[in-house]
Amino acid sequence: MSTFNFHNGADIKGVSNFGDGGRIVLTPEALAAACDKADELVGALGDQAGPAEELREELEGAEEDRAVDASRIHRLLATIQDSTAAGTGVVALIDSLRRLIGR
Repeated sequence: MSTFNFHNGADIKGVSNFGDGGRIVLTPEALAAACDKADELVGALGDQAGPAEELREELEGAEEDRAVDASRIHRLLATIQDSTAAGTGVVALIDSLRRLIGR
């Protein structure tokens, strides 16, 4: 069974607007913590930090009053985890970023 938020008298025909459109809006505290974790990730990866730097840029762009692109963040985290010799420290940072982002 599904529940939908239909209001009295609402028009339920036409294009639906469900979900967040793949965007994540973080609180300022969560965004600052995510940026700190991304900095740690860049430092931990050293020469292999390309995707981690892209991740940091995406999070810093969100500080400029826009939402975080969820699909890009998850794609970058998967790339980092799959393409590096991810030790337990890197995996822990990736997991903490996933928890901060909430997906």
